[in-house]
Amino acid sequence: MIRSTVVQRLYSQDGDQIVVLHTAFKDWRLYTSFAIGFPDSSNRPHSDRAEQARRALLVTANEIKGHSYQEAFVRSPFAALISIHSALSASSHGDAVFFLCADQATLDAVADALKINGASPATSWLLS
Repeated sequence: MIRSTVVQRLYSQDGDQIVVLHTAFKDWRLYTSFAIGFPDSSNRPHSDRAEQARRALLVTANEIKGHSYQEAFVRSPFAALISIHSALSASSHGDAVFFLCADQATLDAVADALKINGASPATSWLLS
């Protein structure tokens, strides 16, 4: 079972939000975040918001020593739950996992699958 709580919320100048989550998965507690973007191997630079989300995740996770960091690319809304489960299963307690989402629909599916406490299905993350 996956459950997440917002531990840090930032707002860009245009009002979009960036969140860092404390995610419970199995017996582990991990830090997660997500944004629209593509892996480094795609030769596309991260958007400013994706880079801000990645940095916020790393700063928050660095407060816990001994963590590792990984990025997981989620290609479609249909792949969200499987991609999240796979990435979290490959992690350990205290690790940081950053989900790069192919588009807004995928990002919304990732946010839903992370089961963010207090977020309604109508929450718009707009993290492009």
